[in-house]
Amino acid sequence: MLINLFGGKICFMMSVYSYIAISTPAKYRTLRFVSCAIVELLAVLVINISGYSYKLFGYTTSFAIGACCQIAALIYIVMILKEPKLSQMIDNNEPSKPISTGNNMCIQFFNLKLLKDFIKVPFIRRKNNGRSILLLLILAYFLTSQHGKLISDIGWRFSTRFPYYYESINLYNFILSSAIMGIYVGYLLLSKLMKLSDSVMGMLISSITAMFRLAPVFLGKDSISYVTVIFEKAGMIHYVPIQSIASSISNDYGKMFSLFAILQYFGKTFFVRMLFYMSGENTRSFYEVFLYLSIGLIFMACYFLIRRQNTKLAKKDGTNEQQDSINI
Repeated sequence: MLINLFGGKICFMMSVYSYIAISTPAKYRTLRFVSCAIVELLAVLVINISGYSYKLFGYTTSFAIGACCQIAALIYIVMILKEPKLSQMIDNNEPSKPISTGNNMCIQFFNLKLLKDFIKVPFIRRKNNGRSILLLLILAYFLTSQHGKLISDIGWRFSTRFPYYYESINLYNFILSSAIMGIYVGYLLLSKLMKLSDSVMGMLISSITAMFRLAPVFLGKDSISYVTVIFEKAGMIHYVPIQSIASSISNDYGKMFSLFAILQYFGKTFFVRMLFYMSGENTRSFYEVFLYLSIGLIFMACYFLIRRQNTKLAKKDGTNEQQDSINI
């Protein structure tokens, strides 16, 4: 309860992605987003480490080690992240304004103007079809945010099939972590070496994940379940191309990633329960296939919108060059 009161993991990831978008040039953001997503997915290894440390050191020592690690992380963040000085933020060209004093902190914290600005972020008119693309990305992010719960449920049902559960779950986590690193390398190879755009990467991830999602329905073998869960982990990085495209459209990084964090929490809380209620134990995969395919269609729409706008800009630049040559 205390962790959720202070925002928990969602607010932490929101601040991390906002800082990456602000401090990183556009051409390097995809690499940073993928690296952060892979580190988040590799947290499954901490389960094995925490279990062994609990048996080895006991509860008190393990809790003290965890507290020291968190304190060290906070000190590292404070020392690395530097805010601009007040003298650098003041514009000398603008006339000096009197500093208002005596304002209530509660009134400033619960300012309704900030809420209105936050709601207006997706609907602000932007050039190059930016508003339509951003609304489609928000819809895709909402549909993507719930898959962690579905994948963990599949992994739990798969791991309990073995007679020696505790030994098998460690092997399962090890293979799954290796697959996550393979996803990281494959994403970088496709996006950097083959120079595929973020929208094309989103379509590929959605299509591959949807195809492998049908495997447990028709085949109940353990090896098929291994392969299926591994490829479903690729669905966890759906939000990487979403964040990369959105960060190139909107400059309000803090508000935009705050909206993504709220949608992620809303999707995990309500959308997963609605999906479980609609589908049964045997037909759940079919609903998830339609979900992945819908995400692929959204990425396809974003791709064609971006491509259409780039074509218009190229034609406009070509006509301007021809007019300049004629004038010369």
